[in-house]
Amino acid sequence: MRRTTLALTLAAVALAAGLSHIVGEYPRESLEHRPRLDEGALELTLKADKATYALGDTPYFSATITNKTSAPVPLVRPLDGSSRGRHPQAMFSIVPPPNAMPKPQLDMCGNSDPMTMSAFFTLAPGDTFTWRADLLPNELDRGPGVYSLQLTYSTDSNEPESWLGGPLTPRDSERLLSGIGPLLRKVPRLTIVSNRIEIEFTTGFASPLDALANGSVSDACWALRALDSAAPSADIAAAIVDVIERPEVARAESNYEFYDLALPMLVKHASSAEVDRFWTCFVADRASNYRSRIVDDQHVHDLLALVLGFPGPQREERLRTLLIYTKRRTSEECWIDLTPTVINQVAGVSGKDVDRVLKERFDAAITEGRIGMEAFAALCDSLVKRGVVSKDEASNARPVGL
Repeated sequence: MRRTTLALTLAAVALAAGLSHIVGEYPRESLEHRPRLDEGALELTLKADKATYALGDTPYFSATITNKTSAPVPLVRPLDGSSRGRHPQAMFSIVPPPNAMPKPQLDMCGNSDPMTMSAFFTLAPGDTFTWRADLLPNELDRGPGVYSLQLTYSTDSNEPESWLGGPLTPRDSERLLSGIGPLLRKVPRLTIVSNRIEIEFTTGFASPLDALANGSVSDACWALRALDSAAPSADIAAAIVDVIERPEVARAESNYEFYDLALPMLVKHASSAEVDRFWTCFVADRASNYRSRIVDDQHVHDLLALVLGFPGPQREERLRTLLIYTKRRTSEECWIDLTPTVINQVAGVSGKDVDRVLKERFDAAITEGRIGMEAFAALCDSLVKRGVVSKDEASNARPVGL
């Protein structure tokens, strides 16, 4: 009886082991016992294609690893994400000029391509491996001057997740590691630092305002960041609108960075004259081009602030254009989707013209819908506080479709 029980138990263990791939229990390849390469075994050399660049140009950097030993060295070529911390890391250290602006923030994708067998190579004694060393554009987009750069290549991680890419499911990670693990365990642990190089960005403009008025869109972006702390100035506002009126800015679909910088600067610097010019080119003349530029909450906030900040006969119609559904081409659409935040921003400004537009939006919601419940509640609350509708009327109102 005991022998039968023992046999059944062993069979169950063997069956579980055989089915381990079904539940994702793959044996993990250990990376802890990889050899460490002596300092000086490999040399990393960084070069730039030029010493001097015009502001806005993209430098080309090449990096070369040289095997200084008498034995072959297994390595991994830099991968998608290596410049952002994925192993093998290939990351720049940058010292900007003393007057450099703060580094602009970029929304970076956190995904990276999964590792493949083609990433591995063996560097023979005396041989070299060269690749283009990529640098995030915001690292050098900080104004004119001399930038000092150094590159670090590192394989010094025993965590498989820092190598594989993804994101991957646990099962996919184990499957990938079971294939590349034997190769990865042969890659020695090392960190090598390149020589330090200097490059210079120059501008032919006398001042940031000169660059804004007479430079390219890239020059204008640098100029706007440089002028961020400037006192309110009609000249700055006029130069911004001059850029917006350029045909190439109207046609291009990739000037989001410029609008990220220009709209809040207009809020700060514009007079009614600049707002009139802005409104004409941004809405009336080029609606099909510019509507797609209102891409995030900050753009919405700035656009509303430009309209709300200048009371007058045109404010009501401009608010109506932004907030009320109108027929354009073949579809009914609204410039700005109503959210509680948008409603509260509008409702925070007094005026009978604002009252009328909010009431029109309230009536349209009841007959046509196109509004969320939270936004409608905020709209009702603001209208009651402004004395435009009664509490009973607001509490009994229901938008179509909700």
